[in-house]
Amino acid sequence: MKKICIFCGKPIRMLDYGYMDLSDEKAICASCLSRFSTGIPRDAKTADYHHQLYHNIKTSEDYTKLPREDRYLLDERLGNNDGFTQLLSTTDCLTGYEITGYLGVISAEYTLGTGFLSSFDSSLADLAGGESETYTKKVHMAKMQALKRLQVVSAHLGGDGVIGIHVDLEVFSRDIIVASCYGTCVTLKKISD
Repeated sequence: MKKICIFCGKPIRMLDYGYMDLSDEKAICASCLSRFSTGIPRDAKTADYHHQLYHNIKTSEDYTKLPREDRYLLDERLGNNDGFTQLLSTTDCLTGYEITGYLGVISAEYTLGTGFLSSFDSSLADLAGGESETYTKKVHMAKMQALKRLQVVSAHLGGDGVIGIHVDLEVFSRDIIVASCYGTCVTLKKISD
């Protein structure tokens, strides 16, 4: 499937290199990536590089011109957990915080293909009567990614956290797991001690 750079619209060909994947159809081409990498030391660790790259992109005029879904892709791909100080809770309150506003119910989904080897591993575990560690890891990953996406949605709405979170898992065929979560996006104020 052909990818397009979200900044310049340039198609990315199969033999191109140096671009950054964002989704099946979208990426940042090598020339745009180079433009946003200006000022980042060449010997920076991967996490530091991504953090600085994310900062450079978010503070650029180009970022504000992007459609919302492309900004979500960037936030999900480059935004580290330190960038999202979103608080999550399955209850209707957060200890130590006062809810100052309700921004509505939000949701997020994550679909994960488990692959042939996971199915083979689970078949062996089923025969032996044990746990399939491969599937357990995949389920955990799907839930964590869905919750991370929920944080991104909350941050874009101007929320500080999500309360009343529910996580649901569905299996489509034997090889696809869908984790979906929803909750109420809220604004918060820390209660002084």
